[in-house]
Amino acid sequence: MLTHLQNLPCNAHEVAEIEIPGGSVKDSSQTEIGAASFGTLSLLNHSCDPNVVRNYYSTHAVVRSVRTLKAGDEILDNYGYHYAVMSKEERQRKLYNQYYFTCACVPCNSNWPMYSTLPVSPVPLPGTPPDQSKQVLSEHHKSAKQYKRSFDLVLQGKFSDSLSTLIEHLEFLDRNISRPLKEYNDCQEAIKQCFSAEGNCYRTKGKKEKEMIV
Repeated sequence: MLTHLQNLPCNAHEVAEIEIPGGSVKDSSQTEIGAASFGTLSLLNHSCDPNVVRNYYSTHAVVRSVRTLKAGDEILDNYGYHYAVMSKEERQRKLYNQYYFTCACVPCNSNWPMYSTLPVSPVPLPGTPPDQSKQVLSEHHKSAKQYKRSFDLVLQGKFSDSLSTLIEHLEFLDRNISRPLKEYNDCQEAIKQCFSAEGNCYRTKGKKEKEMIV
């Protein structure tokens, strides 16, 4: 018992559910309903820019990618300290105090800004020839139109109708556009919302009445 208790501070994962108020996805909230120790999940290292997200189906944890992964890429989780919502100094301090390591992920090494000051204009990947850059930006404009329509569908709670287009746009950004970029984060968050709605999720009908989705 003592061994398990000693493992929890560094290896426990929350078991959570998402609550979606009727007609207002923007007001969705995630609530921790328990904690569990998952042996495989505990093997995943941290990044302040994770390439996977965890969702829960009852007491089962499911990990899905939220970035394009190639064969041999390391699967990187987030230990609760994301570059978009927490300064580098605070992330580094909290990770060291709890997990005893100094993070050297891309956002930390490159001093990526937080969400509010992320770049908003797409820039082709370094080394892209000028003529190809024009084509990339033109294709981005077309892809972004589809993405924005799907993003609006997510806000309306139509998750299944939007997920495939969101993933396609994210893949386009991975192949062609430099990061960091606010649009990339927005697309990722919309995909996460779709995944969350498939797991432990409640849609609120009224102040006290809830309809269980999964």
